[in-house]
Amino acid sequence: MRTTQNAQAGSPLHDKITLKRDQESRRKLLRELKASKISKGEHFLRLRRPNTNLRNICDEGRRFEMGNGDFFSERLSITQLKDARSVKQIYDLLVFYYSNIEISISEKIGHITVRLDDDAGSKSIIQNRLRSTTIDDLKVESNTIIFAQFYEQREGDYGVIVLDYVEDDEKYPYQRSECLRKDVVAVMEVRECPQSTKDDGKTTVVLTRWVQNKLRRPEFPVSIKHWNGLCEKMDMFVKTVQLSLAEDLHIEALGLGMPGN
Repeated sequence: MRTTQNAQAGSPLHDKITLKRDQESRRKLLRELKASKISKGEHFLRLRRPNTNLRNICDEGRRFEMGNGDFFSERLSITQLKDARSVKQIYDLLVFYYSNIEISISEKIGHITVRLDDDAGSKSIIQNRLRSTTIDDLKVESNTIIFAQFYEQREGDYGVIVLDYVEDDEKYPYQRSECLRKDVVAVMEVRECPQSTKDDGKTTVVLTRWVQNKLRRPEFPVSIKHWNGLCEKMDMFVKTVQLSLAEDLHIEALGLGMPGN
């Protein structure tokens, strides 16, 4: 269901990220941002789900169009991954997916997607500068930074992944005259929680995700049919990640291995 909203839409997770052309300054800026992004993501989730029981499934969202034509989609989900072996297993799978996101978009959504960036300087700070071509021959671009951190603690391991979009990039500028721009802001947390209120020591791995997608109204004309089609597919990649997790957990249970092995 689409609704119209005139209020200012945005995310407290977003920071204005401006990247210069030279590799050293790019990496330095992102390294300096990482700690604050992870901290901000954890704080946001604590506020967003203050009284939520992690043993219960949650899936809630909203979709709305701004007065300037930009389309927003927000979703919060809490999923119990009962076949997961450990928190680290799910964390590693998520980092793997986002490191190879162009493959997933091409295979599972059908938008032929290419990666424009070539900097793999860190496994915990990933840039995804992508350009996709839809089946209707529309071009959609995005420039997203993924910050990932895993914590090993006595009271329980947990991992946090935060996504935020780049506002300006001298090396990979947005092609506004030919591409629609999609911005993503998200935070994901994976941790264990007790399976029940009984003190039997049994736990379940739980994945919490809050994702905000924004499709910016382009400078060039797009038909209502094609625009609505893109808006309807806004949440599709989030759903494919969930499906991929289920598939990979099942494959591993059969002893067939995991991606990257």
